[in-house]
Amino acid sequence: MERAQILGTELMYEVQGTGEPVLLLHTAFLRDAFRTLLNQPALRGRYQFIMYYRRGYGASRPASTPFGIDEQAQDALALLDYLGIARAHVVGHSFGANIAVQIALSAPERVTCLVLAEPALVFLMSADVVQALMTAVGQALAIYAGGDKAGAVDSYMTAALGSQWKAPLERFSPTAEADAITDADAAFAIEMAALGTWAVGPEQLQQISVPTLSIAHSDPVDPFWQGFQQVHEGIVRLIPQTESTMVPRSSHLLSVENPQVVAEALDVFFRQQTVTQR
Repeated sequence: MERAQILGTELMYEVQGTGEPVLLLHTAFLRDAFRTLLNQPALRGRYQFIMYYRRGYGASRPASTPFGIDEQAQDALALLDYLGIARAHVVGHSFGANIAVQIALSAPERVTCLVLAEPALVFLMSADVVQALMTAVGQALAIYAGGDKAGAVDSYMTAALGSQWKAPLERFSPTAEADAITDADAAFAIEMAALGTWAVGPEQLQQISVPTLSIAHSDPVDPFWQGFQQVHEGIVRLIPQTESTMVPRSSHLLSVENPQVVAEALDVFFRQQTVTQR
């Protein structure tokens, strides 16, 4: 990966392929989860993919505390500026999708289209799901505060993905679990705190003006499946111009467990926007 000096920090980034630019915003803990898409036949050779590690991930410099989602969006836009890219398809997964929402709100002129893969929009979840989620996060944060990063990651991942969460990650990358532990400071200390201070709700979603695709997994295979469905349904209901794709045979690890379906959905959606703009 290469280094970009932007906004007083240093971020690691990588550009692959040629074609229309696609900015990929990774989920918390799993900085390389989108790599599964790059060699999918539906996408290979058709797009220019821009990937980067957010502050505190990999060799990117850590963020100061606090560091909000709006500031994360500024980093992403500054990277596009650094690369000389005026507009891009913007794709985010989980926490990365929250950043994608903020980009679409702050700089819609920079977004060709928006793809939201199960963002952490807690305000769209029912009270019982939110309570269960807060309990799980609280338990993981308590373990993290005690200095056990590995235990905290295991606690959080087990709560979010189920007890077998390690298996798909090991198939994806033998270093994925170790990387998640290495990046635990960014995820626990910075990004989880940022969710609580983010001033976005249903009213702001209704203001999104760019074509949007919402992606969610269709099978109830993980503990918070109901919450992800509620978020998906809320996005489709609130954001104008929203299309929907359901991914079978997957948990919240959408691009890791079923990259073919995700890649095909992205390609179809990207092509629609290209035709519309001609």
